[in-house]
Amino acid sequence: MVDCVSIEISKSTFDRLASQAAGFDTPDAVINRLIDHSLGQSEAKPSIIFIPSEAEFKSSLLQTRVAEARVYHTDGNHYVLPWNAKKLQSSSNLWSGLLRNWKQKKISRVELSTLELGYDRQLLTLGHALGLTYEEAKIVQPEAHKESNETYLVWFKNEDMGILKNVTHKLNSDLNVYLPACLLDC
Repeated sequence: MVDCVSIEISKSTFDRLASQAAGFDTPDAVINRLIDHSLGQSEAKPSIIFIPSEAEFKSSLLQTRVAEARVYHTDGNHYVLPWNAKKLQSSSNLWSGLLRNWKQKKISRVELSTLELGYDRQLLTLGHALGLTYEEAKIVQPEAHKESNETYLVWFKNEDMGILKNVTHKLNSDLNVYLPACLLDC
């Protein structure tokens, strides 16, 4: 049950509020939409980008049952995570899992791509810890060395700045990254 509070507003203010209603909007829904707008929060559903295309993605996902998602937030930050799609069916709704509660999570965009069978699980884990997709990690070839119980030092065999800009952790001047061990010691 939702706690409700009553407020008194003038008739003219109520009429202005009613003019902002769409369909069967309640006053509460209109007020929340106006607050979201004033805070710069989008009402539009996040865009979903399928790599290479939606039809090819879904067909491949039904075969491999494993994919990854790069999830962007309204503040510009992103993360990459694996998606185990063992229960996916051809009639499944992609909005019901990964994008559930997208508004509260402030998700603005999602890029989905399937993973090939036989992918390198260690490279995938390291790539995702860095904020990179599997394909990006294959190109920059990150390597990690455990410096202490708390830290890994990560460097790249191929320093492709077009990809390294996607790293979500601070790159030092040598283009190395220090990662918390908990991200890799699963």
